[in-house]
Amino acid sequence: PSSVPPTAAPAGAGSATETLAVRDATDPALAPLEIPGTMAGIVDQLQRRERYIRDFIQQGNFGAVWVPAFHAKDLAVALEPHLGHLSPSARGAAEPALQEVVRLAWLLDAFGDVGNRQQLESGHAEFAAAVAAVAKAFAEVQ
Repeated sequence: PSSVPPTAAPAGAGSATETLAVRDATDPALAPLEIPGTMAGIVDQLQRRERYIRDFIQQGNFGAVWVPAFHAKDLAVALEPHLGHLSPSARGAAEPALQEVVRLAWLLDAFGDVGNRQQLESGHAEFAAAVAAVAKAFAEVQ
């Protein structure tokens, strides 16, 4: 992915349809990530990133998927130290779900680079399920 979130049309893009899929720089999905200080805040931000990814895919803005996907990866990593706050059964569900969020974030980035809607939609479905499993597991301590 590019090191800068997509905020303008690519060089040489001239038609209005080429620029429709690009979001404004003030879009919260593309804003820098600040990791919240609470487990509940981290889970909330993780769920938001899942929705941002879904929205980008629906809009056909595949090149922007990497931003919320990598934010989600960072949020999942930030939750790992909190696994000890969970009951054994919740921890048993949360740990592999967090690993899936990280793995799928990388895949969503790659699928976005390729621009394959089917791969993105399939990957997002798995990603959404992993995020839901994380949220369910951490709900007991919120």
